Amino acid sequence: MSPLGFGFFKVTGIGEGQWAMEESPIIAESYSQATFQYSVTGPDTAVLTSQNYQSRTGRRWNITMNMTFETEKTGSYVLNDVALGTTASYTTSGTFKIK
Repeated sequence: MSPLGFGFFKVTGIGEGQWAMEESPIIAESYSQATFQYSVTGPDTAVLTSQNYQSRTGRRWNITMNMTFETEKTGSYVLNDVALGTTASYTTSGTFKIK
């Protein structure tokens, strides 16, 4: 999980999703709403960019996750997050699994 609590991303529609701290079949709409773009950037790389909004707090984030695939559903990532309207930002890395 990232320092600002982004550890699980769930696609909810075309170009729409939600970020949460952990995997959950239901994420309250007031917790997180995001628009996203997913682009294949090479034979084993892709990037997920999203603009996240939390209606409870009014906070917004720009998130960029660069992914390197080891198999068709697993690999490693580098995630950069910028909290808009603040000076908070970070970069973190780890592994991912697509379900």
